[in-house]
Amino acid sequence: MKAIVAVVLLMFAATRSLQQNPPTTPNAKVHGKAVDSAGAVIAEARAAMINLHTLDVAKAVADRNGQFAFAELQPGTYELVVAYPARNFLPCVEPAVRRLRLKAADIAKPIVTLSFRNCKSVE
Repeated sequence: MKAIVAVVLLMFAATRSLQQNPPTTPNAKVHGKAVDSAGAVIAEARAAMINLHTLDVAKAVADRNGQFAFAELQPGTYELVVAYPARNFLPCVEPAVRRLRLKAADIAKPIVTLSFRNCKSVE
């Protein structure tokens, strides 16, 4: 009987320890690049990662080399949307890169090509 009580107490202590210090899951990262159809970089492109489970949105702006990054993304399925906020034009969204499935510690490196032929003037 004392052995059973000792085992139950040990299990309770282990469970309590896990609740206070839950194991951490490494986060995923995305390091992307925005380019046009000729391969030229698109500085200041706007990028958004939408978690399709939680609907959380992370936003980034491409640097002068067209590069954008997202760190600390929870594992899951995301929609990546990249647009260029050109003056007098509606944003152009690249439909080719839409969904990314990220696992713990993944580092995704999508290159997103924006097409300007579908832009509509709002003058």
